[in-house]
Amino acid sequence: MATGIYYFPTGSNAAVKLEELLLKPQLLKDISQLSPKYMYQTSTLEAKHSLDIQFVPKHTAFSYWGMYTRFAFYLSQ
Repeated sequence: MATGIYYFPTGSNAAVKLEELLLKPQLLKDISQLSPKYMYQTSTLEAKHSLDIQFVPKHTAFSYWGMYTRFAFYLSQ
């Protein structure tokens, strides 16, 4: 039964090339800048979208004031 996890033999040509690629300073710098430390920005945005979907479903058309009052009612609870 395949687990979906594959390992390169230590020291093999493929393992060395992959390690060189993944440890390039520019790549490491770029990865660190993708999201702020502790991922506040991403989780905050996801939380906001979760609220939007819960209280203003995409399949239902609400007027601006309908959306505003539904959201305001949620925040007041």
